[in-house]
Amino acid sequence: AQDLLSQTSDQQKNEKLDSIMDANIRRKSPLVNDSPLVSTSISSPQDNYKRYILALQQLLDNVQQSALVVQKELPDAKSLQDIPSNSMPKVLALQALGLLTRVDNVDLCMKFAQMVMDILFNKERTSTSLVTECFVFLLDEVCSLSSVVARFVTGWLANAEDDRKYNKNVLEALIRAGMASLSDLDYMLAKGIEAQSKEKNDS
Repeated sequence: AQDLLSQTSDQQKNEKLDSIMDANIRRKSPLVNDSPLVSTSISSPQDNYKRYILALQQLLDNVQQSALVVQKELPDAKSLQDIPSNSMPKVLALQALGLLTRVDNVDLCMKFAQMVMDILFNKERTSTSLVTECFVFLLDEVCSLSSVVARFVTGWLANAEDDRKYNKNVLEALIRAGMASLSDLDYMLAKGIEAQSKEKNDS
């Protein structure tokens, strides 16, 4: 009888330990729709990559929405320094960067930078100073995580034939963040004028 009780006690301890371990795994994995970002079951790297992308996109959408809310509450806030450290835009932005740091994947950083730029250079989505500053901060940080991403971003700013990049508020924020200089701006404007002149001559 004693042996049976001992076995039952050991089994209960093991079940409890397994339960704690499962809870810890779930707690350390960011959630997407109440499910762990990285499944505890066997899954392919490609499946996890897709889940990372989904989680990062949701975080970026939430950063933008929460920054709009905070801007209404603090109309004079023009930068991240003007809002509390526990404010949702800051918390969500740091969660996204934390995920990128943990995964440590250049392709994921590149995809994240592209998603950030899609929002940053969309005038409808960066309609306030605070939203713009949030996404410039995120772009600057992801560039610091990967030199490949940094080269891509600076190359796009300098050479891409994309009218979206001539957004005055965004360019000013990039210059303040040290991601672009006045000489970079002159170069971009000169290339833009040259492209417009070429279009007129061709038409």
